[in-house]
Amino acid sequence: MNIYALEVIMLQNILAYQEIDKHLMKIENLLGSSEERKIAARAKSFLEESAKNAARMEQRAEELLNMYNDARKAYEENAQLIREYDATVATLKSSDEAAYLVKKVNQALDNIKALEKELAAIQKDMEDLAKAFNDFRAKYNAAGKEYVENREKYEKLKQEYAPAVKELKAKLDEQAKNIDPQILEKYLKRRADRIFPVLVEVRGNMCGGCSMEISLKEMDKLRSKKIIECENCHRFIYFNE
Repeated sequence: MNIYALEVIMLQNILAYQEIDKHLMKIENLLGSSEERKIAARAKSFLEESAKNAARMEQRAEELLNMYNDARKAYEENAQLIREYDATVATLKSSDEAAYLVKKVNQALDNIKALEKELAAIQKDMEDLAKAFNDFRAKYNAAGKEYVENREKYEKLKQEYAPAVKELKAKLDEQAKNIDPQILEKYLKRRADRIFPVLVEVRGNMCGGCSMEISLKEMDKLRSKKIIECENCHRFIYFNE
């Protein structure tokens, strides 16, 4: 058998392999685009991101608690100062001392007013955070339920197609015996990159996959070798007389 005949046979074998693979790819696409899988994937993504969100909320809660405790401590310190100032009123000996005491009391009162506003703001932030956490927890529980339900539906759908997938893979394994391992390796690499069909027939002087024009040099090579690689989409272009 001459080289030309061997090339033709090899091309026929790889095309036969691709024809079987086409049916497997159809099932894979159907499963991959199923609503059950999409919903489960979205829910899983939310659940995975939830750990980070929960950690951020916990950190923020700790920050707010520290801020509240610091402000509360400062409030109590200023209140204590006012009590101490009140206790010294009877010991004042001059109007200057009285004026100085009034100034210190007013400063403490101003501090207390500012701290009251700060405490109210912090408390509001804590209430908002608590509400956000409750909402988050409700969404987390719903996402967990959604993930489990749709994951089960998706697994059931996969099981329905499992016999067909098994049969097609067995046919592919059998057909692979008729293909050069190096050629098959290149084919599988492109398939893994979601390039399909991997082999396309030339259309005039254009790639049958991406419609890129093929140079005269490459056309001569295609006519002689029967198969070349598209420089644009990396599919295998074949020439079938």
